[in-house]
Amino acid sequence: MRIMIKRLSLFLLALWIAVPLALAAAAFDTPAELVGGMNDDAWEILRLTNKERMGRGLEPLSVFDTLQSAVNVRTEEIKTLFQHTRPDGTSCFTALDEAGVSCYRAAENIAMGYQTPADTMEGWMKSEGHRKNILTEEYAHAGMGSSENNWAQVFVVEGCSFDAMTVLPGPNGLFLSSDGSVEASGAAVCLHCTVHGDCYLPLIDEMCTLPAADASAVTVACWGLTAGFIPGEEPLFLDVDPLSYYYDAVLWAKESGVTNGVGNGRFSPDGRLNRAMAVTFLWRAAGSPAPKGGETFSDVMDGTYYADAVGWAVELGITNGIGGGEFGVDRDVTRGQMITFLWRLMGRPDDTGGAWYEAAEKWAETTGLLGGTAEPYRTDAVCPRSDVVLYLFRCIAQ
Repeated sequence: MRIMIKRLSLFLLALWIAVPLALAAAAFDTPAELVGGMNDDAWEILRLTNKERMGRGLEPLSVFDTLQSAVNVRTEEIKTLFQHTRPDGTSCFTALDEAGVSCYRAAENIAMGYQTPADTMEGWMKSEGHRKNILTEEYAHAGMGSSENNWAQVFVVEGCSFDAMTVLPGPNGLFLSSDGSVEASGAAVCLHCTVHGDCYLPLIDEMCTLPAADASAVTVACWGLTAGFIPGEEPLFLDVDPLSYYYDAVLWAKESGVTNGVGNGRFSPDGRLNRAMAVTFLWRAAGSPAPKGGETFSDVMDGTYYADAVGWAVELGITNGIGGGEFGVDRDVTRGQMITFLWRLMGRPDDTGGAWYEAAEKWAETTGLLGGTAEPYRTDAVCPRSDVVLYLFRCIAQ
């Protein structure tokens, strides 16, 4: 523990602790919409912290709700007792336990009297103990607190890794300033931590690679993940990355009226699609022709969004249902079924007989429908929404 006096009434304290494992307990206008209790000054401290880290080759830190809750408690407590001990005499890290934050290592920086986030960061970076906490490679997360010129940082790690990343437009959308900076847009990055769930951090220049002359998307990279955005354009969907293999297909599907996503600005590329919706996508891609009418299946009710689509598909011989007089509206569509629907729509080319899917799969391989997806093709594998749209795009639009 160390105390540093910068000027009269300007104080900083730093502390770190290794906690034994057995004892370890979408688009937005303001940071508080992402992380409860996060104010603008605290968000700015996180931005400055990550610029210091990434400028030295370290990964950036992110914050989640319960961690921010603990930091806010500490920010208020240091007004009463400016120490790493809480007013009740317990360690500052018991605030993490109370908030439900698990970690095996934690550290705290505190400061008092500084007027701005920049001044606070300058003070911390000039102090060996505070700088060490900020630049410790092991930490994955940090909460930031700011209240009446009192400042706090709490760093934690708990075997964290990240498996998904999304770029979120800020109050000013997503754009590059005249000097090629992304930071004026005030955008954010959402990282999904395998331990703590969704975590957030400001988008900074050090994460970004500007597009080459023949590309349009800025590449964002950290923690072994990449995402992208097209400057000056509203995102197609918040969860559809311009760098993804299915981006052009989803763009076509939205512009063609095949799908408007699942709501809240999202497409859910990894989500499952039932047979009713899969045939509806196919029907919409074909121009939503009116069926002639007639009986279809016992589980297809009149007036449902998919009734006309299924009726049309039956008339064209695209589907025969699953047997027993049922279509299987709520069953997940498989890759084999989706490819077979498309093959039948195209007139069953090169029909060589065999199992219901064999000729369709041979045709799909020959025409280039398969391949280039996140998961290898298997007849009975569930086909995610991204690949349903991709197959449609390759078959109908290309």
